[in-house]
Order: sequence, then C-alpha cells, then structure tokens
Amino acid sequence: MIIIFEIKGKQYQYISTKQNLTFRIPYQKDLKNGDEITFDKILSKDEEFGQPYLKNIKLTGKVIKHGQNKKINVMKYKPKKRNSKEQGFREQYTEVGEIQVV
Repeated sequence: MIIIFEIKGKQYQYISTKQNLTFRIPYQKDLKNGDEITFDKILSKDEEFGQPYLKNIKLTGKVIKHGQNKKINVMKYKPKKRNSKEQGFREQYTEVGEIQVV
C-alpha cells in the first residue's frame, strides 16, 4: 500500500511494509514524545486519487523523538573582491513511527 500525504505544502510518501517504518517530517513544536499525530490531507492511496484530498482516510502515528539533521555548510565567494562568507544550518525534524491507516 502506497499513501501520499501532505504536511505544510510538502508531499510525503508512506509505503506500508511488515517492518515498523519510521519517517521524518518537519519539526512540530506543539507535540511531545509519545503524542499521537493525525495526517488527514491524504492525496492518494494506491490507485485512488483525491480531488484534492481523499475523504474517510486518515493516517495516524506516534511521535518518537525530535532532533536535528546534519549540518549543511553554505559558502558564498565573490571573485576579485576577496570576499567570502561561510554559514551553517541544521534543520529540525520530528520522527514519527507506529503508523496506522484509519
């Protein structure tokens, strides 16, 4: 079963398997570890497509942890000016597991 859902304008894909799958979504500051999260903006399930969302289908899961990704280094350089700027960024995420289709 393949489910595509939307969070804050970005699309994510969930493929159900026998293993307990976890995936990362953008940081949800109002949730704590162990809280239940519901995704109701389901775009498609297998061969069914919504207009724009499917009704009567929800995806639920539990928040496992919050964390930060590895650091991304960004460097800007202007030739002939001897000007360079280095900057780093670590994006926060929320890890979700124990997913069920309701």
